[in-house]
Amino acid sequence: MTTQDKKAALKPVYYFYGTEDYLIDEALSAIKSSALAPGFEAMNYSAFDRVSLDAEEAVSMAGTFPAFSGKRLIVIRGAGSLKAFEQELFSAYLKDPAPFACLVFISYSYKMDIGETLAGLIREKGEVRQFKHLDRAALMDWVKRQAKSIGKAISSNAAHKLIELAGPGLRGVKAELEKIALFAGDKAAIDESDVEEAGLDIREETIFNLTDAIG
Repeated sequence: MTTQDKKAALKPVYYFYGTEDYLIDEALSAIKSSALAPGFEAMNYSAFDRVSLDAEEAVSMAGTFPAFSGKRLIVIRGAGSLKAFEQELFSAYLKDPAPFACLVFISYSYKMDIGETLAGLIREKGEVRQFKHLDRAALMDWVKRQAKSIGKAISSNAAHKLIELAGPGLRGVKAELEKIALFAGDKAAIDESDVEEAGLDIREETIFNLTDAIG
């Protein structure tokens, strides 16, 4: 598929929500790559958060033809907190969205928390995607793929230990994996001892363990 085909295939609106922000950012990056012409990203990309959002301006930007690019991209973060009048403005726009614009709503809530009218229009005109924390098996596979991408293998025991210490969030897991890889140096494979010796175990000691230590 050519770059032009990818731009044409983009839907006019997306709603990304869920607790796994790393996957949301990956999906947004893929849309940016497809929508925006290299060298003209700043001219055709607008991002709003809950504090800075001006719904009228966002809709106006969506209706403005892009400059030297096939698409204009408008991102609205904090979409789960849209006020009623803001939802009405976006709903009115989505009844006949501009073919040269892509509107992406983002919410880090575990559910799609917007009114039925706007939600219905987003589903009708675009796409809704949920991004949850991976289950243990999928997270183990993800860790192994990430390790391979930086030139390392990782044992199942080491991957399990890493997840236990870093938690389920992919961003934190990836950051800690990169630290461990540096700690492992020239070793081709990361083992459980590398995870333990890298000083990742930051879990707080319980008062009982502290008492035992003092004793």
